[in-house]
Amino acid sequence: MSDDHIESLTDDAFLGGALHLLQPLKGARAGTDAVMLAASVAADGPVRALEAGCGVGAVALCLAWRLPRLHVTGVEIDAALSELARRNAASNGLSDRVEIINGDVTGPFPALEAKGIRREGYEHVVANPPYLPAKSARAPGNADKRRAHVMTRGGLDAWVRFLATCARPRGRLWMIHRADALPAVLAALEGRFGGVRLFPLFPRADAPATRIIISATKGSRAALQMLPGLTLHRPDGRYTDTAEALLRYGAALPLDEAAEQ
Repeated sequence: MSDDHIESLTDDAFLGGALHLLQPLKGARAGTDAVMLAASVAADGPVRALEAGCGVGAVALCLAWRLPRLHVTGVEIDAALSELARRNAASNGLSDRVEIINGDVTGPFPALEAKGIRREGYEHVVANPPYLPAKSARAPGNADKRRAHVMTRGGLDAWVRFLATCARPRGRLWMIHRADALPAVLAALEGRFGGVRLFPLFPRADAPATRIIISATKGSRAALQMLPGLTLHRPDGRYTDTAEALLRYGAALPLDEAAEQ
């Protein structure tokens, strides 16, 4: 990220103003997907979570705010975004439970271990990975935005390999991705995570899902489940009551409960 982008920041409210995050005016910006992903994570007790590609810290900070006994480690390849994430953790009073490490999740794991990442050290591993494959025709022209949205260096498989390395046995994975990328997601999970639960997000009741939240368990052999999902907007464009509760008030998105119904 260039210096002029560092100087051009916005101060954005999340969870109805409970959190405020500095973000680049141009380039990688967090929004609805980050909040939805954080809302899906179910964690009891004092446990550790790791987020791959944490950006400015939106998912990590939403997680820490929602789950006061959770410690979150975020890994971000961009040094400038890593520093912004640290600033955001400090300004929201969460530095004691949100740690940010500047590193490449697709690189050699020993280099990350040297920075403090733990092999099989996390009960929960989380990712909102770049959504577009390398050489995508839809790649953004802005270099910083392209880095955030276009997958490179090993693709999604490299990200899932990193998450599997970090997850404890029977640890949980939580991810949000484009709905049309589901085949690639399932291929990356194969042999690493099972018991997959898929929770689609529909922009409107009459529209196909554009995002899907994925939950899975390391080493599980349980069958895949497709859950009912959530409609985000009413016909007039306003958020549905459930979506409003998730985005504005930090409500939980109970994927486990939905799977039991």
